[in-house]
Amino acid sequence: MKNFFQKTSTMLAFLLAIAATTQAATEKLRIMTFNIPYGNIKESDGNGQNSWGNRAKALHHYIDSVSPDLLGIQEGVKAELTSILAGTPGYAMVGCARTDGAELGEYTPILYKTSRFLLEKSGNYWLTGTPDRPSMTDGAICIRIATWALFTDKATGARFIYTNTHLDHSNDKVRTSQAKVVKEKMDSLATLFGKKLPQFLTADFNMKRTSSVYNYLLKYKLTTKDMWVSARKRAEKGVDGFSSTPDNEIDFIFAYGSVSCSYAELGNRWTPDGFIMSDHNPVFADVSWTTSVNDNARAAASEARAAADSTFSWKSSRTKLITSAGQFSTDGIESTTSLRSIIDRNTGTYVRSRYSTPLPPNRPHYLQVALDSPQAAFSLQYYKSMDGDAGQDDRWDDVLVYASQDGELWDYVTELSGFSGVQNKTYTANIHMRRPYRHVRFQIMRTPGMLLSNGAPRYSLSELQMYALEPLATCDYAKSGAVAKAVDAIYAQADSIQALANEGAATADDVASLVQATQDLRQARHDLASPIESMVQETAAANTRIYTPDGMRLTTPRKGMNILLRPGGAVTKVMVK
Repeated sequence: MKNFFQKTSTMLAFLLAIAATTQAATEKLRIMTFNIPYGNIKESDGNGQNSWGNRAKALHHYIDSVSPDLLGIQEGVKAELTSILAGTPGYAMVGCARTDGAELGEYTPILYKTSRFLLEKSGNYWLTGTPDRPSMTDGAICIRIATWALFTDKATGARFIYTNTHLDHSNDKVRTSQAKVVKEKMDSLATLFGKKLPQFLTADFNMKRTSSVYNYLLKYKLTTKDMWVSARKRAEKGVDGFSSTPDNEIDFIFAYGSVSCSYAELGNRWTPDGFIMSDHNPVFADVSWTTSVNDNARAAASEARAAADSTFSWKSSRTKLITSAGQFSTDGIESTTSLRSIIDRNTGTYVRSRYSTPLPPNRPHYLQVALDSPQAAFSLQYYKSMDGDAGQDDRWDDVLVYASQDGELWDYVTELSGFSGVQNKTYTANIHMRRPYRHVRFQIMRTPGMLLSNGAPRYSLSELQMYALEPLATCDYAKSGAVAKAVDAIYAQADSIQALANEGAATADDVASLVQATQDLRQARHDLASPIESMVQETAAANTRIYTPDGMRLTTPRKGMNILLRPGGAVTKVMVK
């Protein structure tokens, strides 16, 4: 009997371990920050030993030996960054120069391993009250810029945000002002992409841990942690210079969120053969956090659907999908009103949901439509008279849309809001259900004021019609079989993986397949695009910039020769006819 229980316990532990792998995963990253002064290091021995040409090789070797997943660089200029990318294969770069927002002056770029990460979005801003253009803080010595990026781990689907910058070296007042811009931007990115996403901040901060700016950065807006202070194990290999000891260090790695640090190292700016890579010592940290595989799967599904949806543009056929009141069904309307009122083209008549015999507690009303033929998309037109007893308070305000093949099993489609309270205002929405359905349900979650005794909203409705939608022949989905195939594959995967995630059963492989499907679609669209369309896509997606042959920066391509400058310094010439 004892043996039986031992075996049973062992099997249970095994099954629980398997289940756990579907619930959560530990994301592990190595992040490094390094100020690499441009030009020669002034403390050289006078014979040019520490020129960029000599120290570049040592820097390449050091980066290769540390192998950071992400690297924030300060004081790098175009020539140096081009050299680093060429000398350390496997990395790509995002960022621009501070002086002109293009190539002139210092960058604060982020280098990342292309084999591991998908760059979703990125941007740059200046550390001033006008962050969208090159500018300088009052009292500062230099223009200062920051680069940020949103990444997805291709293997796990884990998402995070990384910011790299360089604060001024003049005084604490200026640095505090710049730190405020950085933290407020981090806060806005959290609002935009999710408060739960980890964020990392690296920089040459030009401050010590005893500085008021240091405490400000830790506590203002998003509360952050110093990874060196948090590290379970540390190594001090730096021997002199700005970062000679942790107490004198001015280069830091901060993290927001439930991030831990297993190891941090203050590297050595000197090589064994006497070359000096920088007047700063590099700093790197091994960080980790637990990420929900199911949350990652839901985020990947949402991102994939958004990419697929963007391939469509629509035209209304003006074919009415509701031709008879018999197509409607509902959980109850007042006996004094009729469903025929919804399609009688008389805005003075209306239907009112049942309220004299209340529904079960907190169960919202719904209005359902049976379609004569399956539809993948439709245009909704809703009209609510504001007159009389059926007035402003019981118009639709928040509605969930569901779809079904058989009228029994329902798939969530979207949520509708923004219904106008203006008299004689028609609400219109194009709804893409992504695959054909025979039944559509509108579930009324909120109205401005009219609540039934059971706590659910009552509603009234003057007119409602659904029109067939067709994809425009000019949209990417219609133009390209490869795009259409990729889109259809995404919808099939996203639906099934979303369902698994909702059941708590998604895996890292599920996430990876969605990420790959999204990349496949982006590649198919890139292959479809004309040179000018491709140029616009790249400019928007990856900090690619467009110039005239004489060096003038363009916001959009123009006729003639266009110079396409990609992250990392690669240049392509594109002729637009």
